[in-house]
Amino acid sequence: MGSISMKQIVPHAVALITFLILSCLYFYPQIEGKTLSQTDINSYKGMAQEVIKYEEETGETSLWTNSIFSGMPTYQIRSGKGANQVKIAEKMSHLFFSRPIGFFIGAMVGVYILLLVLGVSPWIAMIGAVGFALSTNNIVLFEAGHTSKLRAIFWVAPAIAGTILTFRRKYVIGGALFALAMAVNLYVNHFQMTYYLLLLLGIYGLFVLRDAVKTREYKPFFIAVAVLIGGVLLAVGSSASKILTTMELAEDTMRGKPILESNEASAASSSETDGLAWDYAMSWSNGVPDVLAMLVPRAAGGSGAEPTGEKSELYQDFQRRGVRLGGEFAEPLYWGDLPFTSGPAYMGALLMFLFILGAILVPGRLKWWIVTCVLLTVAMSMGKHLAVLNQLLFDYLPLYNKFRAPSSILTITAVFIPILAALGISRFFSDQVARPEKRKALLWALGTTGGMCLLLAAIGPSLFSLEGASDASYANAGYNVDAIVADRAKFLRADALRSLLLIVLGAAALFAHMKGSLRALWVTVAIGLLVVIDLWGIGRRYISPDDFVSQSLNEQVFALRDVDREILRDEDLHYRVHDLTVDPWNNSIRSYHHRTVGGYNAAKLQRYQDLIDYYLSRGTPHVLNMLNTKYFIVPGDTGPRVQRNFQAYGNAWFVEGIRIVQTADEEIAALENLDPQADAIVHKDFEHLVAGFDPVKNGTIELIEYKPNKLTYRSNTQSDQLAVFSEIWYGPDKGWQAYIDGQPVEHLRANYVLRALNVPAGEHTIVFEFDPKTHRLGETLSLIFSLLILLGFAAALWYTWKNRPPEAAVPVEKKAGAPPKRHKGRKKKRSGQ
Repeated sequence: MGSISMKQIVPHAVALITFLILSCLYFYPQIEGKTLSQTDINSYKGMAQEVIKYEEETGETSLWTNSIFSGMPTYQIRSGKGANQVKIAEKMSHLFFSRPIGFFIGAMVGVYILLLVLGVSPWIAMIGAVGFALSTNNIVLFEAGHTSKLRAIFWVAPAIAGTILTFRRKYVIGGALFALAMAVNLYVNHFQMTYYLLLLLGIYGLFVLRDAVKTREYKPFFIAVAVLIGGVLLAVGSSASKILTTMELAEDTMRGKPILESNEASAASSSETDGLAWDYAMSWSNGVPDVLAMLVPRAAGGSGAEPTGEKSELYQDFQRRGVRLGGEFAEPLYWGDLPFTSGPAYMGALLMFLFILGAILVPGRLKWWIVTCVLLTVAMSMGKHLAVLNQLLFDYLPLYNKFRAPSSILTITAVFIPILAALGISRFFSDQVARPEKRKALLWALGTTGGMCLLLAAIGPSLFSLEGASDASYANAGYNVDAIVADRAKFLRADALRSLLLIVLGAAALFAHMKGSLRALWVTVAIGLLVVIDLWGIGRRYISPDDFVSQSLNEQVFALRDVDREILRDEDLHYRVHDLTVDPWNNSIRSYHHRTVGGYNAAKLQRYQDLIDYYLSRGTPHVLNMLNTKYFIVPGDTGPRVQRNFQAYGNAWFVEGIRIVQTADEEIAALENLDPQADAIVHKDFEHLVAGFDPVKNGTIELIEYKPNKLTYRSNTQSDQLAVFSEIWYGPDKGWQAYIDGQPVEHLRANYVLRALNVPAGEHTIVFEFDPKTHRLGETLSLIFSLLILLGFAAALWYTWKNRPPEAAVPVEKKAGAPPKRHKGRKKKRSGQ
């Protein structure tokens, strides 16, 4: 067993210090105690505030919230601290820094480890690591608050590294690394990214299988597959609490099986499909300009608020019209095929050039797998604009129709571009490649990427209309659309020339090395600096130090308005609010202070979406009343104002009529002419609970204690009653349990979305409590499996360390990218370099 020398440690120490410095410099306002106002994070805070506050006050975790869509599980919102311990590994990869500094350190570390596994020198691996972390796609995602997606994608590279090591027959360390990476990837809870990762790793397995068939070496292949499957199972076990509850929830969400056979209210309703409807799922599909933005940042305009400065045509037009403009000027330059975007999926012009170089020079299945993955993910990102492929995947690829926003798969693409770019540099420096081959590859890479940039700079604006879907609304708002189009053309050309310059500089450095004029080390440094300058400059368009604000200022988005204060003076335990001053179905900010009828969540319950489609979207009074909508916030002449709804039915009421229906379609249609205070609609599935029941309405029922996950009522009646509660049905047997005087009883669904219960005569205490068995089982499994993974990984590291070959026994290989040694008094040989 050999020892590790200081010479071996130094490059890795330099890499970690570099990652730390770059991340701290890029996000230095975090060190000053400032934060970034992120749309999705604010949205999360709005929908999660009720359960966060409850946990702070009681120390208990609620898995149900009434703050959005009248009530739903919190599994995809917030589930407390949880028992999964793989979070320790994520914190270690962040060097224990919080976000964003820690996030981006972790991103660099992951790709760095992968490139070391692939045999790339630490110096070149640093280029790939930094190039991935600072890719504009990642910066834009963080600015928007898509942190779970970023956290998932930052563990893609370690998962790939573990897979490759396992197929190289390093089963112990490879399997342990893969299991850990997959466990963290699942832990951060963005299953769409996990799905994409497993899909692409499956393709890698097919490449390995092809080689196994050629060599007839099947045993190592199947051992590796078994190890990797074991890793997946361990990872799934570590996230059992999240996965089991999500699987259970998914059946009742818009991603589940159809409820209605026909939905006249919404032709595109996901209630008619098993999974999401095609149009809904494909609404965020990249067009050709969006794909070109991988190479030229403003190929599709950039963003809907692109910083352009005083020299832009639109700024000058406003000046001529006497419009006062304060602060940094930004304009709606984006004109691509997405509904809107915060910025392009720019991968770095120089990295794209090096990617093509690697695609030409690097041999073997790894290169072909990476190229396949890039081409496939780009094609998948185009969604409906490449329907010939994506309709087939949507219809036949298992689970693919559960996910929306195909453009998001470019987040995975951003991992592969710098990997092959780094391999390309490494291969270019290798003595194993002849100079004519290098020259040919250099010219092809320069011709394809540089040529595209030159074409876009020369005639790009004439190839496209440069007109966006929102231009009419901009015109109505007083913008000069002709000036905007002129700016789109201007900045397209400018960015195309910028990308061309970076590519030419990188190509020139490599050409100088090929000619023997520049050592590999200095070429590596030059390319590294160019990559940082390139991505830093574009990233600053979307996150700058000025975007960071104090914590108190960031919280202003949740500041109480006069209308909020007026409503909160109501001392009733539980009621709902409907805010019509915003889009109520796509805004959860209002849920920060109120339990709202609306909200925002991508996994809303399907029954509630149907209720929105049929009734709530058109403000059907009796349906809003049965949800106990006590207050409306509506626009007023001087700002929002409050309307008290005196017709709201309260938390619970008794009915005297029961109407049995045979189908879900009849169930929701019957609500149209229903008087919910008199009658209840009951599906035939629950007929046995009300058979022969003919209540005579009398007595009282009231809510006496409210908790998000536990509601306590007191009833006092002269005869048996059927009580309907203004609470959302989720079940059966999925967590909500009814109790009468402490004894569990079965409850039923009424009026398509509400809960109902047979209440016996007399005075009783009724409790509804949400305590899902699935979550309790999942937490136990998560603790066990996460500890197994962490202990197994630690043991694998120790085993690998203990059994590493002595240093003298390790063949000395010239690391690709390492500077050639020069001897005094000798001229450097030019051949082969």
